[in-house]
Amino acid sequence: DKLYPACTAALLSILIEHGLRIQWCIVNNRPDKTKAQPTSYYVTLDGHGQRRHHDLLLLPYIIGQDDDKAARDIKSLLVKHLGGSTIA
Repeated sequence: DKLYPACTAALLSILIEHGLRIQWCIVNNRPDKTKAQPTSYYVTLDGHGQRRHHDLLLLPYIIGQDDDKAARDIKSLLVKHLGGSTIA
């Protein structure tokens, strides 16, 4: 009985991340980032370890994996789309 809240939280976190990933890809016009591919990272909530190599859902800018450094100056539109004013 005590295991159900933990299982529910684990499953919901996966669904929330996937939903945010889809929204991030739509508003930032990057449909190729919805799923993992052998040659590139996809956008995630987790920035631990390799955060400089892939985009994070809640960052206010797009990191990207492009060689073009100008891509780092692009603002992510997800926070505005969700109605958030700041990121903690």
